[in-house]
Amino acid sequence: MLTLKYSLLAILIFLLTGLYPQIAMSENTETFKSSEFISWQRDSQEYFIRISIGMAVLIADQNDKAQAACLSDWFGRDEAAAYNRILETMKRFPDYHPRGVILAVAEKQCGPFIYTGR
Repeated sequence: MLTLKYSLLAILIFLLTGLYPQIAMSENTETFKSSEFISWQRDSQEYFIRISIGMAVLIADQNDKAQAACLSDWFGRDEAAAYNRILETMKRFPDYHPRGVILAVAEKQCGPFIYTGR
């Protein structure tokens, strides 16, 4: 059920990004950094993180079912703790793109997103 939820969220964000330019594609050519992200309102941060984790689950599900289950279990078990862990990591690494930090935290929790043998 959680994978279906994340799949639907991933499809929705895919459709929305096709209609609206992303922050990284705006007139500002500077890299979007975690230092900017942590200044956002909490509900916007949570939405961005939820969508990113949902996409990670969807990708993992196509390549490594155990990793997908790990991510779903970790994030679904206590979303508030997962958000806090990711935001605290962003505060420690403010110059990195938020997606990179989210990926690093997810990999630390459930292993790398390296899929070989295609």
